Amino acid sequence: MAHTASQLERKRKKGDSALKQHRLRHGLQVQSVAAVIEIDQSFLSLLENRKRKPSLNVARKLAKFYETSVEDLFP
Repeated sequence: MAHTASQLERKRKKGDSALKQHRLRHGLQVQSVAAVIEIDQSFLSLLENRKRKPSLNVARKLAKFYETSVEDLFP
């Protein structure tokens, strides 16, 4: 489901993690990103909400997917 820029802005919150901000900026849902990265969507949600830390392998997959650095996603 595609969102307009204004819808995405309303969905983003100041306290959102960089990981979640990247997903929302791309207009993607947790389920679709998790499927591509090959992790459980509940684990991705935990990462986005800063309740878990990713393995280096998962962090690299996410960085590659979003075409950014691991450091940018997990400051």
